[in-house]
Amino acid sequence: MAYWKKTQSMVFLDTATTAGPTWARLKLSSMLEIAVNAKTEDYDFIDNENTVTDISNYQPSLSQENMCEEGDSAFDYLWGMFYDLPVGSDAETDCLVVFPKAGSTAGTFVAWKLPMTVILNSFNAVDKKITYDLKAAGDTVLGTVTVDAGVPTFVAAV
Repeated sequence: MAYWKKTQSMVFLDTATTAGPTWARLKLSSMLEIAVNAKTEDYDFIDNENTVTDISNYQPSLSQENMCEEGDSAFDYLWGMFYDLPVGSDAETDCLVVFPKAGSTAGTFVAWKLPMTVILNSFNAVDKKITYDLKAAGDTVLGTVTVDAGVPTFVAAV
């Protein structure tokens, strides 16, 4: 039995301001918990003793923090957003969530690619952190990722 290591879970944000993507790995965080946020609807049919719950979709989200270290590409991107206070589509970016589960091809890992809204929460000068939430802003594409020299390449599942 092999346990997954935290270093094998990776989250990347697309920081490109032009045609991209330019992926920045979130690595200066001490937390990584992904909530899938199931959207449900309950039905109380006369034929059932108990209520039936149906899942219609999911809206994955991550609550995150990032240490303030200039030169780290994720921090530089997030600080720019914090300073500019973007709204609407300017607060959205693509995100890769890479899981430690091996893909079907050697050297690949299963992954999600999805647009995310970056919801800025706080800048804490004492703790030297920016806190924010990433919330799905569209459909999740399932696929695999290879990472070469720190750069991920995503391939959508067929």
